[in-house]
Amino acid sequence: MGRVALPEMKRYNYHPRLATGCIAAGGTLGILIPPSTGSVIYAILTEESIGRLFLAGVLPGLLLTFLFMVSIGIQTRIKPELGPPGPKMPMPQRLHATGQAGAMTGIIVITIGGIYTGFVTAGEAAGVSAFPAFCLAIAQRLVNWSSMSDTLLQTVRTSAFAFLILIGTQVFNPFLALTQIPTTLSETLIGTNFAPLGILLILLVAFIVLGMFLERFAIPVMSLPIVHPLIIQLG
Repeated sequence: MGRVALPEMKRYNYHPRLATGCIAAGGTLGILIPPSTGSVIYAILTEESIGRLFLAGVLPGLLLTFLFMVSIGIQTRIKPELGPPGPKMPMPQRLHATGQAGAMTGIIVITIGGIYTGFVTAGEAAGVSAFPAFCLAIAQRLVNWSSMSDTLLQTVRTSAFAFLILIGTQVFNPFLALTQIPTTLSETLIGTNFAPLGILLILLVAFIVLGMFLERFAIPVMSLPIVHPLIIQLG
């Protein structure tokens, strides 16, 4: 999204602080609004349902999107130079632009709806969404050897990245089991007689610190084997 959004915001003379801030903050939506790679990794590590996690992320994702919009709206009202308004677009042109996105919107609705109704699994939904998206790209004459090779290479990289994380997890989990770190940590935190909310705040602070220097997928791989049993034990 950064490749698409940043040039557009530069074209409309958005302040670099607002433009880069929108992309950085908007990146947090990617792990909430499905389809989310983070949700898939989390579901595999905790043996949860991928479909249910996808559905659980929709409402928080939409709420966070709305709050971002409100925040940006307030900032640009106070300091219009942060995001100067673009030229007004007539309603017929707006409807035409919205209609052009209708096909992709339909694919998303079918994918999420299929998971929600149980008609397809998360893995099957990937195929259900990829095939019509591929047909749409062919119909719009967007498919060529260069775009296909780039797409396949990105797919291989993403898949290999996910498998390397899972392989690392299979090495890390036996180490935790042998050292009994999760059990010791759970007993220590519960033994402090902190309220569950207090323990949750401690964990959030720890995640903020980890987020300063660790990659976003490395954090759940390292922390979930420790944190997940604790959270379950606290109810």
